[in-house]
Amino acid sequence: MRILQICKKFPYPPHDGEVIAILNLSKAFVALGHTLDVLALNTNKHNTDVFSVPKSLTEVIHFHHCDINTDVVWTKALAHALLNQPYNVWRFYSEKFEQQLIELLKLKTFDVIQIEGLPVLLYIDSIRKYSKAKIAYRAHNVEHEIWLRLLQHEHSFLKKNYYGLLAAQVKKFEMNAAKKVDLILPISLRDQLFFTSVGCTQSMHVVPACIDDISIADSAPMLSQKDIFFLGALDWLPNQEGLQWFIDRCLPLLIKEMPDMVLHIAGRHMPASFLEIKTKNIVVYGEVAHAQAFMQEKGLMIVPLLSGGGMRIKIIEAMMLQKAIVSTTIGAEGIQYTDGKNIAIADDAVTFCKAIITLLQDPMLQSNIANEACVLSKQHYSSIAVATDLISFYKAQLS
Repeated sequence: MRILQICKKFPYPPHDGEVIAILNLSKAFVALGHTLDVLALNTNKHNTDVFSVPKSLTEVIHFHHCDINTDVVWTKALAHALLNQPYNVWRFYSEKFEQQLIELLKLKTFDVIQIEGLPVLLYIDSIRKYSKAKIAYRAHNVEHEIWLRLLQHEHSFLKKNYYGLLAAQVKKFEMNAAKKVDLILPISLRDQLFFTSVGCTQSMHVVPACIDDISIADSAPMLSQKDIFFLGALDWLPNQEGLQWFIDRCLPLLIKEMPDMVLHIAGRHMPASFLEIKTKNIVVYGEVAHAQAFMQEKGLMIVPLLSGGGMRIKIIEAMMLQKAIVSTTIGAEGIQYTDGKNIAIADDAVTFCKAIITLLQDPMLQSNIANEACVLSKQHYSSIAVATDLISFYKAQLS
């Protein structure tokens, strides 16, 4: 099968959840014997030196890229607001990229074109005009829900109103653009229900975030009796919000019960407000060179998300590395978990802290949950298994 993936950021290096989710599926496609091209915007925020991509990838995947500046320009944001267009989507539009896409579609024939993420739907009309391939939209989340959830916890009047406007604009774009594709690939059953509820009648196939089998740890889980850790991109507002909530509302309760408790914080693009924290109960690392090594060295993982959407690939990674995890319901969305068996779920400060203390004080329970988490991730989130199911779905649609 000849496949083209179109991405809003270059899918290398695998430093954030979206890139990992895209790259792992790409590698699985070629491992299964399919021909793959990847066309990506190379944004200034997530800029990749394309010459740094290893030969092991460039020899099997045909990469194409276009540099673009996606910095927020408030005059443009205002102009798009007046036009009732979601600026957080439209700042990914590039005439140069569109022309590059058209030239690629004139040059090569594809069976399936897989759109990775909402902003790439800006180019749907050109894709339709210059290709007869089946167009599949891989929805990494229901985008407008992120903004709706953010405004629920926002206290600034101006931000609250802007988030509300953006959520409405994104929802309108999301619904209209999604109806133009042939196939929809939601990341979870919950997200599939959303697309069905807004009138999308196309064939759908759930494609969860996935991890390479080689990432699975075979060693015994590293347990902790006093240390917990947070790992996530801290230029993403939901991560900032959730971590700050945990520090303000949860950590004091934990320290009261366990004075030696230490929270380890790591993540890319960390704001100064976190880097400048000075307390014996918090250790801040900033960006770490090897995320999986960091997770393996630490004990209990926390995912205190109050907003956001999609699926946390860092949870899948941690599960494969045999980590016990305490998460909010939103943090664990999209994962086929069982609370108390392979993860602990809590949605307020008191119960979140209670779940952490219970696991730290019961090494056997912590070990059991870590082991069951690893079993779950192997069964449902292996890259080859996810890609095999997706290819079968594509073949059925093409026949």
